Amino acid sequence: MGKVFAVGVGPGSPKYVTEIVKEIVQNCDIVIGYKYTLKTIERLLEGKEIHEITMNNQEESYQEVLPRLG
Repeated sequence: MGKVFAVGVGPGSPKYVTEIVKEIVQNCDIVIGYKYTLKTIERLLEGKEIHEITMNNQEESYQEVLPRLG
């Protein structure tokens, strides 16, 4: 079964992203987040499956990814 991590990226600047968050993101396959969150960690997203969510589509996005977690 896949693992799910919920991480915070700080107040909006890449310089506030902690090393543990960087490590988690670098080692994952799928990243789900709001536009501003993804922008903050964009340097870490190369080669990742990205799902940008909004308040209106977040449940649909989670349901789409859930079956692939195992």
